This record gives sequence, C-alpha cells and structure tokens, in this order.
Amino acid sequence: MSLKAQIDAFNVQKEANLPAHVLALMNTTNEELIAQHIRNNALQVGDKIENFILANHLGKNIELADLLNKGPVVVSFYRGAWCPYCNL
Repeated sequence: MSLKAQIDAFNVQKEANLPAHVLALMNTTNEELIAQHIRNNALQVGDKIENFILANHLGKNIELADLLNKGPVVVSFYRGAWCPYCNL
C-alpha cells in the first residue's frame, strides 16, 4: 500500500474516532501552518544545509560532515512515536 493510501486510510479512521473538538484543533493548526507559508520555508530535495550535530536514535551525537564524507545523506525529521503520520 502506498504512503498516500495509508495516510488517506488513517485520516478516515481519525475522522471517525476523534472527538469533534480535537479534530477542530488539528484542522485549525493545519490552516495556521498553511497561512504561514511553512511549505515555502521547508527544505526541498537537493537543498544544501550547513553542518550540524544531532543525536541519533541511540542518543549518540552524529555530525553531518562525517556522514557526508562517506557518501550522500538523507535527513529525516521524525517527531516521535506519538506521531501517527511519522509512523506511517
């Protein structure tokens, strides 16, 4: 199943199972992000970023430059296990 199909299925379940006030808050938040043009400020495929150090999933600090010395790098921003979209 494609990611889009999984997201669509999740959204159907979300609409059916979450209380109306929670759905309203989620929708309002999404609308605010769209109004702030957050997409225009997001990194795009192929964008270059400055070197940084972040903790990996094991809590070990990893430097981007060290990874780039080994080859191409894909950076994924995973909000956490609580995020159903990230887990899809």
